[in-house]
Amino acid sequence: MTTTVTEHTLPLPDLNEVADFRNKFSNYSRERLIEYVESFYFKAIESYKKIVGLNFSGLVHKLDFINKLPSEIFVEINRKNPEEWSFRYAFTYHKGKKLSVSVKIDPEQPLFSYRDGSLLVDGVQQEYYQSGGTSLSYMFSPYQGPAYNLEQASFTSAMPIRTFAYENIKEDFKKITVEDLLVELELKRNNLIN
Repeated sequence: MTTTVTEHTLPLPDLNEVADFRNKFSNYSRERLIEYVESFYFKAIESYKKIVGLNFSGLVHKLDFINKLPSEIFVEINRKNPEEWSFRYAFTYHKGKKLSVSVKIDPEQPLFSYRDGSLLVDGVQQEYYQSGGTSLSYMFSPYQGPAYNLEQASFTSAMPIRTFAYENIKEDFKKITVEDLLVELELKRNNLIN
């Protein structure tokens, strides 16, 4: 099956300014950047579900990560200093909750804080799942992904979504046994799963 992309999957810039080379998103308005980040997360998680469902349909019940995908994603973007760790995020998981993405740009007060080992988002304690930060430029740079090449491999921490997903996939696959694979092959052979 071949898929042809015929349109942009993420929102395009809406300002006519020339992008500042230090800040890839300087030609995005605040509203368009929020739309971009929200779309990115929704599409990334939906794509991940589709890929796992198509390729590992018989093993989905064995994979922890696909069954505990983030249900809330909080993002803070600081465009005042794009070279710093300007993209901070936190994922939380609540079984059965529909995915929500909340993006704040240049908030007056930091979105994230910690008290007694607990994550606070806008002062409200959240169930901790994963959090971190990177620069806004690195967040969306495909060439910074894990194992792009040996020189770039040290930059995996700069691509939190990929690194987070790959680490979880790796941990899930360590739990898969030969028997699990044989059962999936038998189910596929008998057309009981796709």
